[in-house]
Amino acid sequence: MMDKDRILILDGAMGTAIQRYGLGGNSEALNLSHPEVIAAIHREYIEAGADIIAPSDMMDGRVAAIRAALDEKGFENTSIMSYAVKYAS
Repeated sequence: MMDKDRILILDGAMGTAIQRYGLGGNSEALNLSHPEVIAAIHREYIEAGADIIAPSDMMDGRVAAIRAALDEKGFENTSIMSYAVKYAS
C-alpha cells in the first residue's frame, strides 16, 4: 500500500541484479530465455518497498511476466510504469 507522503519508484536497471544469477548475457536476451529471473527481480523491488516498478524497456512478454509474478505474490495493485512514460519524461 502506498504511503500518501511518498511514492517510491524503482527503475528496472537490472545489470547488477542479473549478475547474481550467474547467467551472463543482457536483460534483453534473458527476457526470452529466463523470464522468471526478470520477474523475480521486479518482485524483489516491490518486496523491498517500491510502490511502482519501472522496467527499462518493454520487451515482448516482459510486462506480462512481471505482472504475473507480482500477482502471484499478492501485489495485484502494484503499478508498472510504461517505458514510454519514462522516455517522454
